[in-house]
Amino acid sequence: MTPAEAARRARRYRLRLISNFLRAMDGWGGGTVAHILSARMQRKGAAEPPNPPPGPLAIRRGQLARTVRADRARYDGRLFRMTLRAGGDGVDYGRIHEFGGLAGAGHRSLIPARPYMGTGVNDRLPELNKDLSRAADQARRDEKFGV
Repeated sequence: MTPAEAARRARRYRLRLISNFLRAMDGWGGGTVAHILSARMQRKGAAEPPNPPPGPLAIRRGQLARTVRADRARYDGRLFRMTLRAGGDGVDYGRIHEFGGLAGAGHRSLIPARPYMGTGVNDRLPELNKDLSRAADQARRDEKFGV
């Protein structure tokens, strides 16, 4: 193999690896959002009392749950990035539920932490490692067989 062929092959492998990683991260992000909504948040009726910490965050109207989302994975030439978000769009209480703190009129109500985002991500990190390993293995197989 000439040096030029080796360089072309290395570039092709790098592009395939990046593409596979981005696809794997996007799939993991969608799965993580689903996990957060099913395991870290729990639908409750308006008359039911909230779950005590550290139990799942009670969903009453679903406003916060509707804002949980994963942005598309991206690669900036050096780092792979993925952002999971909750809140915004007029839903400003996601952070207080995640970390706890004082809220309400005059900041007099102590809201206990009921983490849903961080714990949901941590629950799924082993799956991300597996997904990225599979993506790298697939890139190696594709390169080996000239796909």
